[in-house]
Amino acid sequence: MKKYDVILISSSTGGHAVPVLSVYKKLSPKYNCKIFHSGSKIENDLFVGLNKVKIVTGKIHRHQKIRNIWEVIKIIVGLKQSFLLLLFNRPKIIFSKGGFCSVPVLYAARFLRIPYFVHESDISMGLSNKMFAKKSIKAFVGFPTGNYSGIENLYYSGLIIREDFKSVKRSVMSKPTILFTGGSQGASAINKVVFEVLPKLLLKYKIIHQVGVNDKDQAADISDKLDEGSDYQFYTFSDKQIEAMASADLIVSRASATTIGEIAKLKKATILIPYKYASDNHQLKNAKYLEKANAAVMIKEDDLSGGLLLEKIEYLFSNKENLRTLGENISKQIKTDGLEVVVKYITNQIQASK
Repeated sequence: MKKYDVILISSSTGGHAVPVLSVYKKLSPKYNCKIFHSGSKIENDLFVGLNKVKIVTGKIHRHQKIRNIWEVIKIIVGLKQSFLLLLFNRPKIIFSKGGFCSVPVLYAARFLRIPYFVHESDISMGLSNKMFAKKSIKAFVGFPTGNYSGIENLYYSGLIIREDFKSVKRSVMSKPTILFTGGSQGASAINKVVFEVLPKLLLKYKIIHQVGVNDKDQAADISDKLDEGSDYQFYTFSDKQIEAMASADLIVSRASATTIGEIAKLKKATILIPYKYASDNHQLKNAKYLEKANAAVMIKEDDLSGGLLLEKIEYLFSNKENLRTLGENISKQIKTDGLEVVVKYITNQIQASK
């Protein structure tokens, strides 16, 4: 069986998969790399043609005891699978982005004494990273270390941003442009309000709308009913995302750390609408951190309405300085060179183990 220099652990969302893909692309030209992943749709789409293996694992759900029986069985299977894969591959280092897929792999790694790094993007550390951070070589974090407690080996690496954002160029638009985005899975709560106020928005703005898979049919129906030449463009989630973000004057988004990092890299003004069911309310905490620094405008999901959204948008566009200030401030508050930092440490660990 082929030996690997580094194993990278992804999990089910874009916030896990996109950074893992970025690290893989930087390391794979020189080192033997393999991705352990959960098999989610976005992972399958992003990791096409790469060296990868799906890890069987479960996720414990609160207040669902019967369902958890099956989840525990899957976790046990995943532990055995991870142990055998690591035993025969014996990587020099493991890099984990957290998420439930990392749990069986890192338990096996600890038993086999294989060193590992973890990376936490959000201002609130996720459960799996909390479980394994203390025994890691370093626990990289996306926000200043003072926001985390109880872990001594923290290192403020910043967020891992796709290299594509270094060279992207903004398209010149004929009208002020707003991008509405809900991340890799879309955001129905945001989409619903956008559909409601779309006719009013189109009087002044070009609208680019990343709707996700679930609402694409409704977006298509609405688009068909608009006047010919209306400045409304929608898509699910694809490579268009980078160009859309670069072209926008304002980005209305969820508050995942990965998206925040991309917004910061582009120095864009943003209205953040945190997903209220995010674990440990980490999106709300991300957004509050930026709102306090005048680096973003925040609307809580429970407060979201068409009227409030229009009010915030109108205020920001009433003076170009409002947009410029938010863009400058978010670029100062968010460190976006995490990819270079993480790759450097992984490379050093591989070299030291030879």
